[in-house]
Amino acid sequence: MLEFLSSFIDNYGYLNLFILSFLASTVLLLGSEALVVALIYQGFSPFTVIMVATVGNYLGSCTTYYLGLKGRPVLEKYLSSFFRKA
Repeated sequence: MLEFLSSFIDNYGYLNLFILSFLASTVLLLGSEALVVALIYQGFSPFTVIMVATVGNYLGSCTTYYLGLKGRPVLEKYLSSFFRKA
């Protein structure tokens, strides 16, 4: 099992870090810090790891902001009857 995880991190480390950082900066309760430490410990370039995590986090934050900015009309349209009943 550990060999599978190790090879998975070796093969898809940066992609996993980007996805986890992206999701961690949205409304999902995830943390990417452990993967950052694991990748650096595995020998990945610290600069590249930090940059991938930063870009993923930034884009996830921008996505959350955009959803909050443009999502209000959608929520009002589909959930207005729900709030009126309460």
